Amino acid sequence: MLYQNNYGGLRDADIDPRQYEIKSLKNVDKGMIFNRLSLDRKPTDRLTTGTALICMMTAEDIAYIDALGNRQSDDSIGFEWNVYFKYMLWCGATWNLQ
Repeated sequence: MLYQNNYGGLRDADIDPRQYEIKSLKNVDKGMIFNRLSLDRKPTDRLTTGTALICMMTAEDIAYIDALGNRQSDDSIGFEWNVYFKYMLWCGATWNLQ
């Protein structure tokens, strides 16, 4: 099945799974851990702003072969930083920007 999106992205036929270095993902289904540290501020009654730092990792180590051919094992995925705004239009309806 081919999928063509409206913004000129990749179709399913354009992706070659043989180009990726990870050969086995047997431990990916063991779970994910998301540690989040956030700070929210409410400057007005209707506006809420905030920022968050998220540390993402798998519950078990994932074994893979790096670009140099060395066998590696790690549970860390990386960090993500978010900034978000939330504005209440009326009761029950909000506009969010993240």
